[in-house]
Amino acid sequence: VVLGAKWLQAIPLMPWLGVYGALYGVAHTLDIFMLATGRERLTALLTAGNALITVPVLLAAGHASGIIGIAAAKAALALGFVLALAVAVTRRPPITLPTLWSALWPSLTAALTMAAAVKMLQAAYSIDSPVYGLLRDVAAGAIVYIAATAALWTLRGRPDGIEREALRH
Repeated sequence: VVLGAKWLQAIPLMPWLGVYGALYGVAHTLDIFMLATGRERLTALLTAGNALITVPVLLAAGHASGIIGIAAAKAALALGFVLALAVAVTRRPPITLPTLWSALWPSLTAALTMAAAVKMLQAAYSIDSPVYGLLRDVAAGAIVYIAATAALWTLRGRPDGIEREALRH
């Protein structure tokens, strides 16, 4: 929208790059946890392993499917890295896979609900203006994400956490 029509060809890349960015955020958080708990060597080995497989995977994806294949491969590599870090994090108490999952699933569910709602809104009501379409999608996404987060928090019995802190402030 901001960069103009010459960037329309980048649209198919955005969903993959969005998935990559979200997964990278989770990976970064897990990586920091590993560093904070004295597992620098393990996180360094996982990061090095990820770096070693990245180049051949991206070359193969680019050869097979072009730039969109590269973007999809980046998202897949990020997922693999997150899963490897999740397993590594849960190898030492007090974090277990169920504990990690219980921390992640509400946000993941709210994000998927938001994405589905925005996609349905786009399909039901097209807007010719890219600016107004973006504004509508951002507003709808924010409303749905906040509502889904609040609903899930309520269904979980309103446990202590970021939701309670947000309401307090």
